[in-house]
Amino acid sequence: RVSKGKYNIMEAKINNYVFEVETMTERIMVYRVGSVEPIAFIAYKGKITEKEFHIEIMDWVTKISD
Repeated sequence: RVSKGKYNIMEAKINNYVFEVETMTERIMVYRVGSVEPIAFIAYKGKITEKEFHIEIMDWVTKISD
């Protein structure tokens, strides 16, 4: 996985998950901490702001916690 390269402009960690924006594919990749293979992705359209990024990942974490 490319970490903090020119294609990934935002990254965050919540609990045991790492989230990375992949601008080339317009997806937020979801990884388990320490893993190189994504376990899920969150699609978005166009540019994503840092606020939108955090809203998307918090929504994802909330949904898997139910």
